[in-house]
Amino acid sequence: KTIVFQFANKYIVSQSKDGFMFVDQSRASEKIIYEKLIQNENVAIESQRLLTPHPHNFSPQVNCMIQEYIPILTQYGIEIEYDRNENQYLLRSKPLSQTIDECIDFIEELIASPYQEELMNEKREERAIRMSKKLKIKHGEKLTDYQMQTILSQLFCLPNCQATASGEKIIHKFTIQDIENQL
Repeated sequence: KTIVFQFANKYIVSQSKDGFMFVDQSRASEKIIYEKLIQNENVAIESQRLLTPHPHNFSPQVNCMIQEYIPILTQYGIEIEYDRNENQYLLRSKPLSQTIDECIDFIEELIASPYQEELMNEKREERAIRMSKKLKIKHGEKLTDYQMQTILSQLFCLPNCQATASGEKIIHKFTIQDIENQL
């Protein structure tokens, strides 16, 4: 069995044939999300159902457009529905990597941006980079063994797993010799 553990809630450490790899969990998740967006695949952001739905009143501009965005929001791990009795929206689930406030900000930015037309016309690659940066796993987030294994297996299936779309390094390799030179 391969040794896999999390270091400093920032890196996934995995044994390789000649040493260890430190995989930046945030950049790795960003790369995985980016590639899925580019390929028009379901992103399947891991989401968390809230114990109590979070009510929120959006601006009239967002309110009149939010219904058409619900399928897109669902793809990004956000479940939201309109409560007719209270005349407001209820956030029912959110991505694990986002707080409720970040989730609300994401919805508002997606729908009510003064640059909405530009966002819709923005190149697919640029939009995928922007969205993957917003939805990635953050540094400091504790991952389960399953999450670490999933990230590694998805990352290593990509054609270029070494760097994010914006060129940031994902994997840092240390050979046994590198380690012994430090001791």
